Formats: sequence, C-alpha cells, structure tokens
Amino acid sequence: MNRFSYWWTKLRLRAAGCAVRWAKKQVLLDIQNSRRATMLLENPYQRFIRLSAKREELAVRLKRLSGQPDGRPPILGIRFDAGEITLSGTAEDIPLYDQKIALVRHQNGDWGGVTEQEWAENNRSLQNGRGVVHSLYLSGNCRLFRLETDLADSKTTIRWERESV
Repeated sequence: MNRFSYWWTKLRLRAAGCAVRWAKKQVLLDIQNSRRATMLLENPYQRFIRLSAKREELAVRLKRLSGQPDGRPPILGIRFDAGEITLSGTAEDIPLYDQKIALVRHQNGDWGGVTEQEWAENNRSLQNGRGVVHSLYLSGNCRLFRLETDLADSKTTIRWERESV
C-alpha cells in the first residue's frame, strides 16, 4: 500500500466530510428561513382572505338590497351555518381563495350560477330549514365547482361541477 495514496485519500475524505456537514447546515438554514418566510406570509394571507370574505359578504348584501337584475328569485336575508365542510377527492385543486369566497356567497344566499328553478328551490329549502341547497361558482382557473349543504345535517360538500356525487 502506498502511504502517500492512503494519506491523500484520508485527507480528501475528511474534506468531503466537512463539505457535507457545511451543505447540511446550509440546507437546514434554508429550511428554517423558508419556514420563517412562510410564517411571515401566513398572517397577511389570512388577513387578505378575511377582508376578501367580508367584502364578498357586503357585495351579496348590496345585491340583495338592490334586487336581482336578471329576473332571478331574490336573495333572501337569511344567513345559515354551513356546518362541517368537506372537499371531494379532486376538489382539493380548487384554490383556497375561491373556496372561501364561494362559501361566503353560499352562506348568504347567493347561489351563483344555478338555474332560476334551482335558485327558487334553494330559497324554499332555506326558508323551511331542511333539504339541500346547491350553488355553482367559477374558480380562478375557469372551472365550475359546486357547494352543496344538507341543512338537516349541517354538512357542506365542495366538489367540481363535473365530478360525480
């Protein structure tokens, strides 16, 4: 065995070990900074969602007070609790912002893009306090999705329009 090769290899191994430890330290630091950045974004994002939901609630109220321009049945002044909210399997692709805004509209009786007949049925169900209310909204990525609330069970499901039940 060549002594020079042995010591040279041992030195390179030690240097490689130092490089690995330094790289690991950098990765951990980057992960820590990433978490910090995520946490810094979390509060402003939650505030943005909260303010957007409030704005949407006021928009529905204004729509209710001014009447439906397209001849649809009126928006009732009844706000209901959506209860337990579940997403269907693929509905996790619906952007959170769109889900929150749609939920506010849904809870305030703005059924979105449903037919006039469905709108009237939803209003009747809401007045009776039983049945299922359906609403239809357009997501930011231009796909339709539904919210369906069973008023008796207080359960709301969010799913894509074309998704089977």
